[in-house]
Amino acid sequence: MKKFILPLLILLFVGSLLAVESAPSDVVGYVKYDCNPGLNLVALPLNADYDWATMLGDDYPEIVSIQRWTGNSWYAVNFDPDWGWDDDFAIDNTSVLFIQTSNSMSMYSLGEVPSVTPQFNLVSGLNTMYLPLNKAAITNTEELGVEIPEITSIQKWTGNSWYAVNYDEDWGWDDLYALSIGMPMFVFIDGTVGQWPSSRALSNPLRSSK
Repeated sequence: MKKFILPLLILLFVGSLLAVESAPSDVVGYVKYDCNPGLNLVALPLNADYDWATMLGDDYPEIVSIQRWTGNSWYAVNFDPDWGWDDDFAIDNTSVLFIQTSNSMSMYSLGEVPSVTPQFNLVSGLNTMYLPLNKAAITNTEELGVEIPEITSIQKWTGNSWYAVNYDEDWGWDDLYALSIGMPMFVFIDGTVGQWPSSRALSNPLRSSK
């Protein structure tokens, strides 16, 4: 599942890591998630106009189910062609979602770059998160493990199976894979981290280098 952060003004130039900027509140871009038929793991890292799961589903007719792990249980809403959505739940720019799609599609987290970075409440056990905008310096799972030493497992969904890297106190990480901004993942926490990132400052990680 490829993900790109791109400026709205150059949507045709896929792969460019830039943003359009005039004032901090005007920085606008998107993160693109290419989805295959079946389950896909996506996130909403930008300030989108989605407050409820069904609002997202209504924008993408290929989505037939939306699921979210809350730290101790699953929430799910399902679409029926005759009856519509069977339930709803709140979403925001910390949300990591499983969406089930009937066909291939591209889903966009589209909107303003948050003026402060969203924080994830990481508790003991299984959590969802994505790599936030102010942590662009983290490029792989091992670096994330150094940043959050309570993490003992980092898991991603590849579209048809789980891929996990695990930490052992004696041997360290058993593997690693690359991370990118907006990449959704499950992490297992041994202990309690609380709010992460602890700093919510956003230092324009999408600004092009000069």
